[in-house]
Amino acid sequence: RILFLNWKPESASWAQIAKGDRRTDAYLDRLAVHIRKNFNEQFFFAVHHEGENDVRERAGSGYTARDYAAMYRHVIKRLRAKGATNIVSVLVHMAYVPHTTKSWFNTMYPGDDVVDWIGLDTYAYSDPGYGHGSLSEILNRRQEVKGKRAWPGFYNWAVTRHAGKPLMIAEWGVWSSKRNPRYKADFYRALGREVRRFPKIRAMVQFETPSNQKGQDSSVD
Repeated sequence: RILFLNWKPESASWAQIAKGDRRTDAYLDRLAVHIRKNFNEQFFFAVHHEGENDVRERAGSGYTARDYAAMYRHVIKRLRAKGATNIVSVLVHMAYVPHTTKSWFNTMYPGDDVVDWIGLDTYAYSDPGYGHGSLSEILNRRQEVKGKRAWPGFYNWAVTRHAGKPLMIAEWGVWSSKRNPRYKADFYRALGREVRRFPKIRAMVQFETPSNQKGQDSSVD
């Protein structure tokens, strides 16, 4: 059983999909049939995870934050209309603070009727510096922005702005370090205790790889 899938459109822009791109709609209709036939229980379904990383906030780009929200709405509503009613939709954000402080960030939200869960992707780093610290640091990584309100941390933001939604750490892990080999083990030992401080977190999806595109290792051994 596959519990969590992500679909990322590549044949049309967000704006085109939102307006009913024929090729994409035909694909979504086939996908809905496949889901009805092969997925007998509920499962999590993300639409273009970490969408903010691809936002091009200029008129006519087809990839504005509002285009993303409209595209997401179209995809989920069409799949459900075609019978894929067992989808549990997840809006997956990239927990990169500079994105969250953009003026367009909150306009990415597609709406409560098409978003069931809120997810974030975040990692802990074994070496001191960015991303190093406890679970609290990776869930509520902050940044002071000159002339603007400080970002309160992803968890704090989510439970305030989307109070009714369960939260998921949709992709996470601890990057290993030969210089600090004990950090990963210590992080996991403390995890069970620390996660109780974040009751809205209802799921955690470990990203397990011995080598990502940067050669980083998040495997658990």
